[in-house]
Amino acid sequence: MNIKTLIKKIESEAKPDRFGDAAIMIGRNEASENYASLSRSTRGEIEEIRDNLSRLIPDDFEFHVWIEKSSIDLIMMYYDGMESGTNLPISIDLEGDYRRDLLDVNWDEQRKYCIPIANHMDALVEATESLPGDIPSTAAAQVLHHEALVNFKETAQNNSCKYGVIAYNNNEHKYEMLFQDRRKHMLGYMCDFLTFRWPIIAILDEGELMSVQDTEKLKFEVVGGLGKVSKALALGKLGTNMNMI
Repeated sequence: MNIKTLIKKIESEAKPDRFGDAAIMIGRNEASENYASLSRSTRGEIEEIRDNLSRLIPDDFEFHVWIEKSSIDLIMMYYDGMESGTNLPISIDLEGDYRRDLLDVNWDEQRKYCIPIANHMDALVEATESLPGDIPSTAAAQVLHHEALVNFKETAQNNSCKYGVIAYNNNEHKYEMLFQDRRKHMLGYMCDFLTFRWPIIAILDEGELMSVQDTEKLKFEVVGGLGKVSKALALGKLGTNMNMI
């Protein structure tokens, strides 16, 4: 298999994801939404890579392969059943003889490195439980981003959208406006936005714009269902606790 040729095939076939990026991601048991846009033959080549990695990387480690911008990258993580984990401090070149390289990895040494870091993060999250937390206000976001709110309403009406959410990406200073056919998919994106602490400006539910009060209620319901680390991040607790150390 020629990896460079595979990357070119992927870039020519992959449809952009929700951020307008044509990146493809695969994990041990998951794949990015736009993975299905690839041809059967291309997916077959990717599945060969996935099978090799699943066989060579112990199952208490997770991995993600990212294919984007003419490159392919392997990221490996260790969780050990905990809420938090850490990336492995090793680099495996998938364009090289990655199978031999993975066979040479001392996985016990990797566990010894990762477990104390992951345990520290768990302890850090536990220390935040008594701290106050908050979620960026939708009422304030609608005042600050009024034009974006109007655009969201018009887009939803003009396209007869059923579910949607708009948030302000304060990392890249741009709006993330997404529409979905299923409520669970919208809620999935809300999980990401809330974890990133991007202010949610508005939510479309069953074709209707939710009131600010109902939006705040739904936000807290979604945050309540997050894992411990994501919940601490969403509530701004983890950052607060880190600043205290």
